[in-house]
Amino acid sequence: MTADFILAIRLILAFFLLLFFAWAIWVIWSDLKQQTQRITKLSVPAIFISLESDPENKIRFNLPEVIIGRDESCNFRIDKPTISARHARFSFHHNQWWVEDLNSSNGTYINNEPVSNSIVLTSNDQVRFGEMDYIIDLE
Repeated sequence: MTADFILAIRLILAFFLLLFFAWAIWVIWSDLKQQTQRITKLSVPAIFISLESDPENKIRFNLPEVIIGRDESCNFRIDKPTISARHARFSFHHNQWWVEDLNSSNGTYINNEPVSNSIVLTSNDQVRFGEMDYIIDLE
């Protein structure tokens, strides 16, 4: 075998190796693109929160988690003295909206029942944080 023949074989093998790497990267890229499209299609249904005294003025949230409280970082901020800094959490999992009290000092109530564990929310539930009454509407 001559040196030119061995060089040609090496170049052909290097070409096929690069071709294989390009194919592998393309397959991984395509799979990531499909996964991203699948994840973006899985949207969280909206939850609407309105004051019981003003049910027409609804605030809409499309987040998988909504933190309620006095703190600036809360998604739904209620600046009242009976509301804790991080009072309660609405979260969407297992295809349902849930509410849980975050060890607030004045409690969270669903339909006048205290929330001690996570509870499933339904449309038209009355939720009370401290002394503030709200109505929940689900999409």
